[in-house]
Amino acid sequence: MKFKKLKNANRREILESRNNAFMIALAFICALVSWYYVKMKYHETDIKNFTDVAVVADISGTTAEENGLQIINTLKNVNVRFECSSKDYSRVTKNRIIAYVDMKNYSRADEYDIKVQLKSLDNIELSNIKIEPEYIKVVLDKNTPKTVALTTFLPNIIPAEGKALGECICDPVQVDISGPSSIVNKIDRVEVESDVHKILDSKEIIYADNFNFYTEDGTKINTSNITVTPKSIAITIPVYAEKNIPITANFKTQDTNFDQSSLDYTFTPDNITLASDTGESIPDALEVQIPLTDLIDDNGIVYEKDYQIKTQLINQSKLETVHFKLNNTNLGVREMTLSKNNIHQMQVPQDNYDYTNMTEKITVKLVGPIDVINNITASDINANINLTNAESEKLKVFPIDVEVSCSVNFRNVFAIPVNKANISKTLKSESSTQATNKNNTN
Repeated sequence: MKFKKLKNANRREILESRNNAFMIALAFICALVSWYYVKMKYHETDIKNFTDVAVVADISGTTAEENGLQIINTLKNVNVRFECSSKDYSRVTKNRIIAYVDMKNYSRADEYDIKVQLKSLDNIELSNIKIEPEYIKVVLDKNTPKTVALTTFLPNIIPAEGKALGECICDPVQVDISGPSSIVNKIDRVEVESDVHKILDSKEIIYADNFNFYTEDGTKINTSNITVTPKSIAITIPVYAEKNIPITANFKTQDTNFDQSSLDYTFTPDNITLASDTGESIPDALEVQIPLTDLIDDNGIVYEKDYQIKTQLINQSKLETVHFKLNNTNLGVREMTLSKNNIHQMQVPQDNYDYTNMTEKITVKLVGPIDVINNITASDINANINLTNAESEKLKVFPIDVEVSCSVNFRNVFAIPVNKANISKTLKSESSTQATNKNNTN
């Protein structure tokens, strides 16, 4: 009996022990689950990524602001990666974090590479922060204004056939710019550019708002930190009539018998492009005035010489001079003396003065083929003194040009007088004057 009771008691103890162990195990499991829940809820972290996060740089209240500096460049955006607790995961959004650079230790104008930092606007703890790029450029400088001349660049505006584009007129002709002093101080010219494609037959106005910046030596400045005012420019594009024409010589001489075609010559260059902006017609050739006296000097025949281009039209070729070359190889020079009897007066004024040639002889130079000029005599030369404007002469004796020409038998020869004739201007006698008046009355 006692043994049976003892056996039952042991069984109860074993059962109780088992129940206690189960309860302990269950409590441990519950505790473990609770710990895991708390750990997951309050201590586990998750990773977050944001791209193109704007970077803030604030210099208010810093020495840089006191020195009149500004941040004058556009700060580059960054990509960020960080960890936060699981409970804060949904609260951490892109607009509730801020990427920034600390500007308190920068006080002078310069370019700086500054490390980017990250924080939560809700004071949420962020860990294992990685920012790319880690450093960004910040430019501190003073904002400087300047007024600069304006030019144009219109690569796709072309004239119609037979037309030319004139110099573009900008409205306004200059612009106001502002930006970093280190850049603005280098800018000498602002170019307004348009990519409009047009073929123009007449004047047109276009508008452009793309600007390029150049130094005094023509180097382009690549920058986006310059503000231009006004932001749009009106460009007037004149269109002119245009023609490419040959350059020819007009040999100036009073000898109507001389055949200018007997002179063989070339010009270099031999053509020019002219344009008209007034409606003035463009000639078929540009004539260069060459006095025949230019073709001879004390040393003989002048075979080459430069001449200025003179025209009222627009010189599209930008030629300032043209080179003349005489190609005749058989020319010679011969001096000849004409006596007073071979020199005749013409266009004598009908006034109260007598005009008398005081020069006994003049010397002329004959220029032409050698075999021709050697056969010319004084009788083949006409020498005249034209007194058309002599009545206005105040001197009693004055020099005057002698007009010399060869006869029609020598059209390939021209004559140049070496000296002038002296003319005496004397008041007519009273009797001669009365006789002249009587004859005029009759």
